[in-house]
Amino acid sequence: MHTVAEILHVKGRQFNNIDAFTSVIDALNIMKSENLHYLIVFDKGKYAGIFSESDYLLNIDSHEKQPLHVPVKDLMSSKLPMVNAKDSAKQCMKLMNMYHTGWLPVFDEFNFKGVIGINDLMTDAIAFVED
Repeated sequence: MHTVAEILHVKGRQFNNIDAFTSVIDALNIMKSENLHYLIVFDKGKYAGIFSESDYLLNIDSHEKQPLHVPVKDLMSSKLPMVNAKDSAKQCMKLMNMYHTGWLPVFDEFNFKGVIGINDLMTDAIAFVED
């Protein structure tokens, strides 16, 4: 299996970024129009978390007043385990399983590099088996 850096290289640059103060309805519309399952959230130019379909569904009850108009920062996942660009795909799978998440933010030193998703790991595993 490959390293996180190798998987990100194949995956290419990620453009599914939004600001932390984007409303939930706007984020959901972006996800729908771009056929995305998550958006990378930035606050003042720095990685802040990931907003996903699951975040919306699991947390919407906590915001009963106009839940679609709250900022994504109020519903996003911000305490996900992080991986290093040098970590293996196998390590990512273990973390995703342990923390019941489908996404892991990737950092190299303190620099945000992207997000590894379960689909990225499955694609890598299939390619690895076929080689």
